[in-house]
Amino acid sequence: LHYRPNMAEVHYNLGILLQRKERFEESIQSYQLAIQCRPSLALAHLNLGQLLASRGRCEEAESVLRRCAQLDGTGLKDRRTHENTRVTALLHLGRLHADRGKYQEAVTVYKEAIG
Repeated sequence: LHYRPNMAEVHYNLGILLQRKERFEESIQSYQLAIQCRPSLALAHLNLGQLLASRGRCEEAESVLRRCAQLDGTGLKDRRTHENTRVTALLHLGRLHADRGKYQEAVTVYKEAIG
């Protein structure tokens, strides 16, 4: 990783493995590095947002999930996966709002996910 630190996929996959090993802070750092290397990597945003939410870092999670939902997929090879990830981010963002008692915001986000 030190030799070629700009490899977003490597950082992303490392984040997944670290998360499975319950090494959450290291996983968060890996997802952040993946995003730093490739800001359009929606799956890294999604995983980071979900992980932050599960760790009780709701404000950070909200920001990351919103960014994920706003990523532009123009020019990407797999536009369908990008769109699915965007909608999933909105679903999780809506749940985050609902869990925090922000029901109207949850409804608004769910409607945005529907299109």
